[in-house]
Parts: sequence; C-alpha cells; structure tokens
Amino acid sequence: MFGSNQRRIGAVLAAMLLALTAAACGSSDASDGGQVAATNSAKPLDGKTIAIIQSGAAEYYLKSTAGSQAAIEELGGESKVFDSAFDTTKELANVNSAIASQVDGIILFPLSDASAKAELRLANNADIPVSVLYGYSEENEDNAVGFVQVNFYNQAKALGEAFAKEVPEGPIAIISGTVGRSEVVAFHDGFVAGFGDASRIVEEVAGNYDRKVAFNATQDIITKHPDLAGLVVGNEDMAVGAVAALGDKVGQVKVASQNGSPEGNAMLQAGKLVVTVGASPSQEATMSVRLLANALMGKEADPKLCQTPWAINTPDSIVSVSWEPTPEVIGSGLADPPPCSAE
Repeated sequence: MFGSNQRRIGAVLAAMLLALTAAACGSSDASDGGQVAATNSAKPLDGKTIAIIQSGAAEYYLKSTAGSQAAIEELGGESKVFDSAFDTTKELANVNSAIASQVDGIILFPLSDASAKAELRLANNADIPVSVLYGYSEENEDNAVGFVQVNFYNQAKALGEAFAKEVPEGPIAIISGTVGRSEVVAFHDGFVAGFGDASRIVEEVAGNYDRKVAFNATQDIITKHPDLAGLVVGNEDMAVGAVAALGDKVGQVKVASQNGSPEGNAMLQAGKLVVTVGASPSQEATMSVRLLANALMGKEADPKLCQTPWAINTPDSIVSVSWEPTPEVIGSGLADPPPCSAE
C-alpha cells in the first residue's frame, strides 16, 4: 500500500537526520555515520510485527492507522490492524488477540482512560511494549513506553482567543465530545480561559463526536437561543452536522471547530467555519511509532508524554500539518527525537 512512497519517505528522513547530525556536531560533514547510521540505515522494526489497535472506522482513526502503517513499514516492520468498532469490550479482546499472536509491540488508540489502564496492564504483564495515542495519565505512565496526544487545554485556549475576536459580543454555545473523556474537560477549560467571558456561554451539550447528534443538538440550541452569535464544536465531524442544522443561519452564527481535517479545511474555505485548530493524526501516529521503535532499541522516552504539534487555521491561512500520510508527514514524525510540541 505504501511501497510507492518508500523512496520519498526515506529521502525526507535522510535529509532531516543529516541536518540534525550536522547541527549537533557543528559541521555538515556526516562521513562518520553517527546519528544517520544509527537512526536511518538501521531498521529498528526489521522482522518485527506491530499491532495497531484502531478505535473505529472514522476518518481520524483511519488516517492515524495509515500513518502508523507507513511508519512501521519505513522502519522495516509489518503491521497487523485490529478495529475496535468504538466498543471497549472489543478493544480489550483485540489487545488480548494481539498478545496471543505474540506481536513485538502495540500502537494503542484507547477508547477511554479506563480501557487504556486495563489494556496497558495486560500488555505489560506479557512484556509487550505499548505506545499510546491519547489516554495519558500519571497512573498509566509506567506501563507504556510513551504517549502522544495534543495538549487540549493550550489548543483550546488559543481557539478561544481567536473565536473571541471573531465573535466579540453576543451569546455562544458549545457542542462538546463524549462526556467522561479527559480531553473534553481540558478542551472546555482551555476554551473558557481563552474566550475570557464565560457568562456569554448560554448552553453546552455533549455531541458524542457524532454529526447526527450534533445536528439535533444545534437545532435545539438555535430554537432556544434565536439570538445565538457563535457555536463552538468539538470536532469537524460534528461541525458538519452543526453547519447543516444552521442552514442559512451560517454566517449569522459563526462556527469554530477543532481537527484540521480535509473536510474542515473545505468548510473553512467555503466560509462555513471562521476558525479551527488543527493537528495531524498521521503525523502523531508516526511519532508514536518512533517512540515504540526507540523503546525496542533500548532508548527510553523522556518525558513519556510527547505533545502533538497544532496550529490555528483561518479561511485565509490553513497551516496545520496535513492529515494525509504523505512522505513529508511520515518523515517529520519519524525524526528522532520526534517533533513534540512545547505547547
């Protein structure tokens, strides 16, 4: 599937690693092999099988899986994908199946903090290293080789600041993700801090990351608040439903979202969204593969939590990293150390 991109990914990686080596040595001479030989020539996943525990078939997770597969292949390994179909019971069964098939490592996309805790314990008992995409907690830290996820508070704070400029007055509402997920709480707190005036938030409801739920929620909100000036939606799949429910009120009610997906970018350019905050599932999944590969080489992640790069997007400036698992995206995520954000 990704074979046609291998040369381009390798070239991107080689160039990045050569630059890193030159910077570290104060010279452009990489003739001694050094870091390039250690991280590019060697294939740390050669002969190894890595399980990818995918949350479900939504676009975000499909792009994450595609990024993981491309990165695993680039580092010499093979992947085995297990789809949890958004079911925690199936997710647990998938982890057990991966362990039973004696995989060499696991990339885990947990559906909840509780499921991550149980599954990390199982894999740890089987001496199988796990790199986790989302689900970080200090309690889980010792049972994983590393975690990759967005800093939702900082991301949402920046979105709140941008949205306050777009909607300087009038009531706003929030359609959040699934109740009980830690990122939903962090996103709410960050947005309120950035927006600056919590008294203007007249309604907040859970959309469960589902566009149909968001469609119905938006209809209810605009019925109750016909003077609504702004709507903040927790992801762009829900934003599709919210925009559809607004109909000809789009523009009168300004909409913000998070993800930076191809669909979200198209809505931005069409004037249906005024601002989004985006991060790349392909890039962060690749970063997770890098942490796992390093662990298999005996190199520990420090710190364990690696934060995904993100950026604010507007109709005139879409700057967040692409969701597509291009050679450039995969190459950037496989850099060592990976491009963990300080924010």
